[in-house]
Amino acid sequence: MGDGVFAGGGGGLSVAWWALRFCHVAVPGWIPLAAGAAAGVWLVWMGERLPPVREHEVALAGLPAEAEGLRVAVLADVHIDAWRGRAWCERLVARVNAAKPDLIVFTGDQADGAVALRREDLAPLAGLEAPEGKFLITGNHEHYFETEAYLREYGRLGMTVLDGRAAQVRGLWLVGLGDGRSLTRRDAAEAELRGLLAGLPKGAFPVLLVHKPGIARTADALGVRLQLSGHTHGGQVPGVAAIIARFNDGFVRGWYTLPRGMRLFVSPGVGVWMGFPYRVYGPQIALLTLRGA
Repeated sequence: MGDGVFAGGGGGLSVAWWALRFCHVAVPGWIPLAAGAAAGVWLVWMGERLPPVREHEVALAGLPAEAEGLRVAVLADVHIDAWRGRAWCERLVARVNAAKPDLIVFTGDQADGAVALRREDLAPLAGLEAPEGKFLITGNHEHYFETEAYLREYGRLGMTVLDGRAAQVRGLWLVGLGDGRSLTRRDAAEAELRGLLAGLPKGAFPVLLVHKPGIARTADALGVRLQLSGHTHGGQVPGVAAIIARFNDGFVRGWYTLPRGMRLFVSPGVGVWMGFPYRVYGPQIALLTLRGA
């Protein structure tokens, strides 16, 4: 980890050190090394720490009366792996349950590695409590390993997998669009979404669960009222955020309002991918309270 951490956290400090040397200011060589290492450790800690609960109140025009005040926990990009194992997952479950959500939704990238390696690490998820249910869609990382085996495991843990399906919850229609692993997948995703929405009853209030946020403009045009996504990890660090925005139609983190009124929430996520564990933009367990507008 040492070289990568120094490069990620210490590059700017090294430039500052050389600038001071150019101005004939005496700075011991160990100072930028120590500062760079400290910055790298902080960046990794930001990526690996247990996220806080962040509450959001969202006003939605036409919200069904039954959904007024519904508390929805959004768990995006949990990325349970060799670093964040069973003990970390147990603490996550305890924190989510303490927030007392009515509904829990996972928006993809729940785990990394073979199912056999993650089974014990994921087991605490069975203890999540939500009276209106626990729903899940796949992200791209589910498709890097054993997709069907993971879906069976999630079902065994009490999750309802919504890839290509819809479910009614207190007047809302949760519509799940599974990830296709590619960077864009626009055409196939649009066709699938059209089919799912066409199957809903007239006057339905669709809430779209989709891993990548880039389909938001299409979802808005098709009548989706709320979209919940992840994938971007909030941009993770400056500079990288601009690259992530380019591949996700400009949507990186937080709330967006689309032209036809759809609200989009892009969660900064709960965890990070082990291959790039750095963060400046912190993680969160998002707790949404829905209100009629």
